[in-house]
Amino acid sequence: QVTLHDLTTKEMLSGLRGGKLDLALMIGPEKSSLGSLIFEELRRYNVCAAVHPNHALAHLKHVSLKTS
Repeated sequence: QVTLHDLTTKEMLSGLRGGKLDLALMIGPEKSSLGSLIFEELRRYNVCAAVHPNHALAHLKHVSLKTS
């Protein structure tokens, strides 16, 4: 039987440690938060930005995540 829950990463990690969850699907947490838990990457997804057609970024082919 599978039951789905909408939890934060912190709640998922706590549920795994406490035995309330058998498995959690999440965005890769920081390694320091894993402790003795094992994280196995299943798939990588492209990160996309959605903006209004009139936004300054709308006509760019690429947008950097760099901050100044």
